[in-house]
Amino acid sequence: MVAFMAFVSTIAVYVGRMWFKRWFNPLSLYSFAWGFCLALYELRLIQYERVSAMAWLFILVAWGSLYLGALIAKLASPSESQPASGRTNLQRMKWAILALTAIGAVGVLSEMLVLYREFGNVFEAVFYNASDVYLARTDNALAYLPYVGSAFYPAVSLAGCYAAETGSFGLVCMAPFFFMALHNLFGMGRAGLGIGAMLFLVCYLYTPRKPVSVKKKILIGATATAILVGGFFAVSLTRSLQVDFPGRTDAIDSISEYVPIFPSLYSNFSAPPVALSLYLAAPEKQHPWGAYTLAPVLRFVSRLGLPVYVQPYEENYYTPVPMNTSTYVKNIYSDFGMAGIVLLPLILGIASVVLSLKVQGNLVAKLLLANLYVYLAFSVLYSVTVLGDWYIGLIVGVIVGALIDRRRHFFEPMTGLMRNPHTVGS
Repeated sequence: MVAFMAFVSTIAVYVGRMWFKRWFNPLSLYSFAWGFCLALYELRLIQYERVSAMAWLFILVAWGSLYLGALIAKLASPSESQPASGRTNLQRMKWAILALTAIGAVGVLSEMLVLYREFGNVFEAVFYNASDVYLARTDNALAYLPYVGSAFYPAVSLAGCYAAETGSFGLVCMAPFFFMALHNLFGMGRAGLGIGAMLFLVCYLYTPRKPVSVKKKILIGATATAILVGGFFAVSLTRSLQVDFPGRTDAIDSISEYVPIFPSLYSNFSAPPVALSLYLAAPEKQHPWGAYTLAPVLRFVSRLGLPVYVQPYEENYYTPVPMNTSTYVKNIYSDFGMAGIVLLPLILGIASVVLSLKVQGNLVAKLLLANLYVYLAFSVLYSVTVLGDWYIGLIVGVIVGALIDRRRHFFEPMTGLMRNPHTVGS
């Protein structure tokens, strides 16, 4: 089954490459992420419950709908991506990055003050009481300044554009990464680092790059990677991740002798499809329509007294590893039923093509495309729409991007996108 999953996902990755004329594209990323995680599950390093036939069916329907949507848009769109309509105002972009980073840094300062007040010493809280910090955050027991850290998402997105256009990764680009790493370290969170890395990478790769030496390209990539990966492993190592759970095999025990956090990392990426299967076997109780897709909105509306509050963390499924992430398939099925599994991936496939055609010279389209990449990359874990930070970062990014561009071309009718058959260009 591991070989079969590798074969199927490789074919799907190659189809995405053919349609988009570039290896790094939404469909190939989605196929790689799902193929990788399903192959990890099939390695059976943990004695998981079996993924049911219904869960496999839902996964394949969503996968196929994504490609069908892209095919429809591909056949209905022009053969070439729209040309750039002018150079980005780099001065305006630089100040936007610094302003957004400063807003996020206020949140970092708030986190430091809260940790100092609760634990007496920030250093000791992070490196000696990390598990307590993590549990307190997930229980909403720490009075952090809410949602301020979401400013880092548009900041690192713009930093990717800025690094590509200037051919450098200086203080302007490094600042949002540095403070984002601190933000996640003080909150004992890791998802934000992955989201930030994806946003930066997409914006960097989709921006026409100033010619630079190979050495400088390596330096830019290595610096950004070192900050984000270093932050990820710093959180993982200090958070005292639970690794003593049922179902461990001798193979995973042998690996954990050299990499103590490996069982936790392995279960993070291999167990969500199992959790999806367990959910389908016993669906949860009724909740508001669109609860996971519109979770931050419903939490806000609930403050008006309406009974629509959605918990920030999902229920646990015992795979036997306790998991509260069960893929976006579970979220959209829970929200919209079978129609959601067919229609939402279909819409995402269409959007991936349309935005790829609009991205050149259009900062708003680029930021939307970067966030679509994030949604697809994390889809094997959960729907990022449950995260208020992601929603706010998306909205702020679109507004700031429009202000930097000061052009209305993205909002003009897209009739030009629906004329001739095409092959999506990069």
